[in-house]
Amino acid sequence: ASDATPLRGPFPLLRTPWTAEGALDCDVLAKEAAFMSKCGVAGVIWPTAGEVVDLVKEGEYVKGLEALAARAAQPDFTARLTAICSGTTSARALNRVREVNAVMDKYGVKMAILARPPDDAKTQADIEAHYRALAKIAKCPVIIQTYNGKSPQPDVALLVQLAKDYPDVYGYVKEESPGGKVNGRIAALVAAKPAMKTVFSGWGAKGWLYQG
Repeated sequence: ASDATPLRGPFPLLRTPWTAEGALDCDVLAKEAAFMSKCGVAGVIWPTAGEVVDLVKEGEYVKGLEALAARAAQPDFTARLTAICSGTTSARALNRVREVNAVMDKYGVKMAILARPPDDAKTQADIEAHYRALAKIAKCPVIIQTYNGKSPQPDVALLVQLAKDYPDVYGYVKEESPGGKVNGRIAALVAAKPAMKTVFSGWGAKGWLYQG
């Protein structure tokens, strides 16, 4: 999973386009990603976590990633393609990681993964077990998203330890704690550099300037 290129800069979420029949519009999705890359963003993220669980139909997750990877394989595409690998259970989220691995192998593109805790995690031990299992199969850097509204947030100490234990995979966090906690956690994560490589703002960049 070693990748010397650091993940840094804006990583906006792509809007998921649908056809009139309610199917994923892969052509428009690829064009959207190409437009964002041309604008100079460092990465593009697809799909949203809720869409992975609730909206993207069976098989459409891989179809969308393949459409994006085919476009990202072209020389004019410079943004880092980033796939959200969330799930109602740890097993389902890990299966998404395997699907991302297969897409990377097929198209020969560099990617990243954005992974919030699985919805069924109840304790810090559950979260740790999930991210350690993920690190064993990931073939690209992984950004840990810290909040999903359903499971506990991973402790800052755990995030730092994972970064130290798996430096080729972790060290990237999208900090999305609710309320006033987010800024204090960002400060603590930044203080843990160089083990922590990049701490991303979340919440639609509402606090981006302050946090930067």
